[in-house]
This record gives sequence, structure tokens and C-alpha cells, in this order.
Amino acid sequence: MTADLAAVSTNAATPGVAALAALDRLGDVLARENAALRARDRRTLETLAAEKRAAVDECARLLAFAANAPDASSDEAGSAADAVRRARSRLAALMEENRWRLRVAIEANRRLVETIASAAQAQAAGGSAYASDGRNDAGRGRKTNPPALTFSRAL
Repeated sequence: MTADLAAVSTNAATPGVAALAALDRLGDVLARENAALRARDRRTLETLAAEKRAAVDECARLLAFAANAPDASSDEAGSAADAVRRARSRLAALMEENRWRLRVAIEANRRLVETIASAAQAQAAGGSAYASDGRNDAGRGRKTNPPALTFSRAL
């Protein structure tokens, strides 16, 4: 899509063009989200969530509006159909990548939580105790506090 399509209003003469522009904006948001997922950029992902929701809502509204608009000439309908096919193909590829990247991120997060839970359980009371010099004192009955567990907020 071209940049001039993004500026098209939703008046009755151009509902299809406006819907295509909205689909293009949604594609751009998905592309940026995929890039943020690749880079593991949590802050960008957080800011894109609202933008993605707004783009999806705009697409739904404009596509419903375009469906109720009067029929265009056959030339306009043909070029619109081609544009819709291109937009659909682009969005399908972006959505597939997005779906895969989100699954990977969710799985990585699940594994991180399991690792932290496992480490915390291993440090729970009843485990082996170590002396300050690193010797295992579990057999001598001397208890020391378990090592401190820290959490990084960088993830």
C-alpha cells in the first residue's frame, strides 16, 4: 500500500480504499510487533498492544462499513479485489510469524518460571546446608541460611 492510502477518509466514496489502508496499518503494527518479539523488546511490545487493538478495531469497523457500501464499477471492483488479495497475503504471512513468535515467547516465559520455581524449591528448608567456606555441613547438623535468590527485572 502507498502512504496516500493511509490518509483516505471513511466517506462513502472510498470505503474500500479506507479499509485497505486500515489493513495496511494493521500489517505495519504486526511487522513492528514481530520485530520487537525477535529483539525481545518488552517495552515496545507493551506499547504496541494498545496500537494493535486499535488497528484491529479500525479494520473491523471499516470492513463492515465497506461491506455495506454501494457496489463500485467493475474496474474499481477488480482493482480492489487485487488489493484485498495482496493485503490478505501480507497479513496472513505476518500473522503466521506473529503466532509463532508469540508461542516461542510464551514457552520461554513458562520455562523461566519453572526454572525459578525449581531453584526456589531447591533452596527451601530441608535441603543441604553449606558453611560459609562452601563445605557441605548437612551431616554435622549445623544449619546456615540458604543462599540469597535474586530476580532480574531485565527479562
